[in-house]
Amino acid sequence: MKVLFPFVKRYKIAAIIAFIFMLLELTADLMQPILMANMINKGLLEDDLHSVAFWGGALFILALFSFLSGVLNSFFSAHVAHSFGYDLRQALYQKIQSFTMATYLSFQTSGLITRMTSDVTQAMNIVFMLLRIAMKAPLMALGSIILAFAINAKLAFILCISMPLLVAFLIWMISLGIRLFAQVQHRLDDVNKHLQESLQAVRLIKAYMRGQYEESRFHLVADGLKLDTMKATRVMEVALPVLQFVMNVSLLVVIWVGADLIRANELLVGDLAAIINYAFRMTATFSIFSFIIIAYARAKASAKRIDEILTMDEQATEAVNAKDSERLS
Repeated sequence: MKVLFPFVKRYKIAAIIAFIFMLLELTADLMQPILMANMINKGLLEDDLHSVAFWGGALFILALFSFLSGVLNSFFSAHVAHSFGYDLRQALYQKIQSFTMATYLSFQTSGLITRMTSDVTQAMNIVFMLLRIAMKAPLMALGSIILAFAINAKLAFILCISMPLLVAFLIWMISLGIRLFAQVQHRLDDVNKHLQESLQAVRLIKAYMRGQYEESRFHLVADGLKLDTMKATRVMEVALPVLQFVMNVSLLVVIWVGADLIRANELLVGDLAAIINYAFRMTATFSIFSFIIIAYARAKASAKRIDEILTMDEQATEAVNAKDSERLS
């Protein structure tokens, strides 16, 4: 995917702004459980309505700040992603136009169309997700763990036990997903190829009454795309229940141990609520990872296909400039 980075660098200012708003949103989200703990410990447990109103108001303002930061982050992330996609399609089209006839014929026309449509869309999606949630998710998990340790190290350690297993599982799922979705994109090439051939030869198909035969051929290629897509999606969707199961088990242990600490007067109710809140945020974060895995796997497979075009040997292309055109005329 290194070939695609220069297209993102053109919009580095907007990307930096999106990253800043993401950090602001992240900070606000991480501070909310602490304010909630203060509202419980200093307000509800002590029957102090002024403290409840103060910390509740602060929590509302922080939530509103997080909402506005998220909206602005989405705006700049979408700007970078769609501008990146526009430039990438332009570069692909110009590169294809510079191919020699021999190079052009070495690719299926349907494959070139897929690269400029579906593959570019997958690359756009991962750029948007990278600026919107992909960088936020690991920072949210890390920040939740750090703040949980600041509140109670014993409960935070319980949440950390499952982390190495989950990280190894995510890495394995990514490598598997890249292979599966690469096959899906090749199947999509076959579908586009059949559509192109049948539309170009529609007069011959009707003249020789070959419509039913062409329908059976299309059914075969479309069925192959469906089966491969279902296989890839089903395998990748396994990630979400596995991640949620492990995190929910950890959460149950945290609640069990936290209840014992409260009975022993070693932990306040608000602190346990804050740690549970951080655990829920970590669970949501790992749920997001499952979607990121699917998007990254598809984008990685698509990026390889785009790289094949953009990194084509210059000897296999021919540059036709204005002077050459005038000379030929």
